[in-house]
Amino acid sequence: MTHQTAIIAGSNLGDSLTTIKGALQSIAGLAFTDYRFSSIYKTAPWGNTDQPAFYNQIIIGKSLLPSIQLMDLCLDIEQQHGRIRGKDKYGPRVLDLDILFYENLVLNNPKLTIPHNQLNNRRFVLEPLVELAPDWIHPITKESAMKLLENCTDSLSVDRIE
Repeated sequence: MTHQTAIIAGSNLGDSLTTIKGALQSIAGLAFTDYRFSSIYKTAPWGNTDQPAFYNQIIIGKSLLPSIQLMDLCLDIEQQHGRIRGKDKYGPRVLDLDILFYENLVLNNPKLTIPHNQLNNRRFVLEPLVELAPDWIHPITKESAMKLLENCTDSLSVDRIE
C-alpha cells in the first residue's frame, strides 16, 4: 500500500543545490513511486536570521515505506551528508529533511510529528507545497495548502530560482 507523502529538503551550507537535489533523488529511488519535485526556492533563514539563505525543494509522491521507516531513511540520508541533529535547531545545516505530511495521518510522538507542526507557519514550506498540491487538505485545520499560504503571516522572502 502506498501513501501520498511530501518531504522538504533544505540546505544552506556547502553545495546546497547539489545536496538537496541528490537527497530527494535518493528518497525518490528508495521510497517513492509516482513522484514530482517542486522548483527550488531560495529562502531567507527562519528562526536564526544570522546565517546564509537556504535552498529548499519538496518531493511529493506515493511512499512505499511506513512513516517511521521513512523518517529513519531521511535521518540516514542527512547523516550521509554530514548532518548532526540537535546542535542548533534553527542554525545553518548541510541538509535538513522533514516529512510534511503522510496521507491524512496525524501522529505526534517523540520521533515524528505529522503533519509537520510548523507547516502552516512557514512560507518557505507553503510556496513549493502550493506549486505541487494547492488543493492538499491539512488533516487538522481542514484548510487547503492554498488557504494556508493565503493566511500565512511569515513575511520572509521566498524566491523560486529553478
